[in-house]
Amino acid sequence: MIRIAVTDTNEERQSLLCKYIFGYDISHSSNSITAFPFSSGSSLINAIYEFGSFDLYFIEIDLEGEDGLKLGKRIREMDASARIVFVSESADYALESYSVRAYYYILRPYDYRKIWQVLDMVIPEIHRMRQKMILIRNTDRGEQLIPFHEILYAERSLRGMTVHLTNGRMVESVTLRSSFRNAVSELLKDDRFYLAGASILLNLDHVRGLKQECVLLADETSLIVPKRYFSDLRMMWIRHWGAMDPSENKQD
Repeated sequence: MIRIAVTDTNEERQSLLCKYIFGYDISHSSNSITAFPFSSGSSLINAIYEFGSFDLYFIEIDLEGEDGLKLGKRIREMDASARIVFVSESADYALESYSVRAYYYILRPYDYRKIWQVLDMVIPEIHRMRQKMILIRNTDRGEQLIPFHEILYAERSLRGMTVHLTNGRMVESVTLRSSFRNAVSELLKDDRFYLAGASILLNLDHVRGLKQECVLLADETSLIVPKRYFSDLRMMWIRHWGAMDPSENKQD
C-alpha cells in the first residue's frame, strides 16, 4: 500500500486532489494507493508520530493560519527521504521550496494530468526503494528479510549482530561468520548508511542530531560513536541532508 498525505484547509481543494489520486489508482488498476486527507499541519504531524511516515506528501503552501513551507521543513526533519509536493496558486514560493528539497511544485487550479504526471514519476521510485532488502541470517525466527528503510541502526553484539528497526523491534543474528563490516556490506552500498567504527552502522535518514560524540536518532535513542569517526560522520550527515557548507572542506 502506497500512502499519500493530502494537507489542505480548503475541503473542496482537498477533496478534488484526493479524487484525482483515486482516479489514478483506478485507471492504473493498481489498487495499492490510498490518499489520507488532513485539514491542518498538526493533524498530519500527529499521524506521522502515530502511524509512521507517508510515501508522498501534497502540501498546500497557503494553509489557513499555518505556513505550508514550515510544515514541509518539519516533515523533512522527521523523514530525510520524504517526497514533498507543494501546491499553490502562485509561483512566488517555488524557489524557497528548494530549501525543503521539494520533489515538485504544482500551480493551481488543479489539472489531473499534472497530478498524474507526478504520480507517474514517484510511484516507480517508491517501489524500487521498497525492493531494497537485506537478508539477516541465524535469527531466532530463522532467516529474515528486512527493508532498508525500516533500519534505524545496526550494532555488533556479543556473538552476532543486532538490527534495530523504526517500529521498535530488534532482529538479532546470534552468530556472525565474518566481520561486522562484511555482514552489512549490502547496506554500505546505499548512501543512507554510515559505518561508524567497527561495531555500529547508522541509517542517516533517521539521525536527528549530533553533539560531540553523541548521535540522536529519530526514536530519541542516543548512541556514542568513537571520537575519531565523529568529524567524518558529521560531514556525511550534513551532505546527506543537502545542506553542506562549502567552507567545511577548507583546510585551516
